[in-house]
Amino acid sequence: MEKKVVAMSGADVAAMRKACKEAESAYFEAKVGALEFIAEEMRSTNREYTLHEITGMTGLSSMEVVAQLGNSMYTRASQKAGIGSSEVRTGRKETTRRFVEVSPAGEVIPQSVMEITKVETTYFIPKKKTGR
Repeated sequence: MEKKVVAMSGADVAAMRKACKEAESAYFEAKVGALEFIAEEMRSTNREYTLHEITGMTGLSSMEVVAQLGNSMYTRASQKAGIGSSEVRTGRKETTRRFVEVSPAGEVIPQSVMEITKVETTYFIPKKKTGR
């Protein structure tokens, strides 16, 4: 296999670095916006959300959500989004889903039911208390 070496000028490298920094900045701002949205959603509904639900609502990866909302880490993005370091409560929730087999004619086959139970991490931000 032949190796190719591509020579870039200093200006090309500088342009690539600038584009990379701009992309990182845009991603950071998008992440902050997603965190602001989910924090406000949690506070207004006053309910727990599973990791799966949060990833679906924000577009952030599950690892990103864990890094941003996990109690062991407090990041610059979550701070900018207005999420306090000890504000997020985590928990566990058991979820059971039932799947049934459907025949080609569209009928449910009752003998072919599969139940899957899994324990999921949940996140909760309590409503901010206002004055007395």
